[in-house]
Amino acid sequence: MSKRLLLEKIKKLIHDWAAQYPKVELAYVEVYHSGIADNIHVIVVASQGFENWESTDRENDLYWFLRKALGDEYIVKIYVLRTMTEEEYDRYEVVRE
Repeated sequence: MSKRLLLEKIKKLIHDWAAQYPKVELAYVEVYHSGIADNIHVIVVASQGFENWESTDRENDLYWFLRKALGDEYIVKIYVLRTMTEEEYDRYEVVRE
């Protein structure tokens, strides 16, 4: 699978994952290559639905969903997997800049 197709597939799968949870409304999904080897970074921001869900629990849930859909070969390429509320993302953006 090409790098571009893999990124597109992961992005679609994230939307499929979120659709399982009626209260989750995604605001932003970022899936990109880190620039180091084949490492992929995944950032998922929700405008609602994450506020009462511990970040480690939602990240584990997304990880296992992606692992089941992608298989071990591709899941190991996901180096960063973060799920955040918009408020958490605003703080994260300041740190990243």
